[in-house]
Amino acid sequence: MGISRGTRKSHVIRAALESIAFQVADALKLMEQTGTPLHQLNADGGASINPVLMQFQADLLGVPVKKAAITELSAMGSAYISGHCMGLWENASDVEADLEGTLYLPRMDETTRNTKLESWRRAVGRVLSR
Repeated sequence: MGISRGTRKSHVIRAALESIAFQVADALKLMEQTGTPLHQLNADGGASINPVLMQFQADLLGVPVKKAAITELSAMGSAYISGHCMGLWENASDVEADLEGTLYLPRMDETTRNTKLESWRRAVGRVLSR
């Protein structure tokens, strides 16, 4: 599948990061088949701290990816809900400044994007057909 004696640790790491983006792209393609187009992807979680992954994700999807300033946004959301129930915050606008993040805009042209996605799908097909 492309591994040779020249393959280095950095190649494997890059492939792992790209596989995350390809899998997300596959899942979102299925979701879009329900008739709801994707205009922006909001990202959080541990992998979102990697700017290479976030840019590649935006490139593969062809839409902006907004990385939350807070990596573990789900846990923070629970804390904000608890704080709201305790009266620490009146409404969502009180915590919006904490949610500002980084916006990654797609830079990859459509031909390159489609070529990469097709190569990914062929590779997955080869693995699944064994």
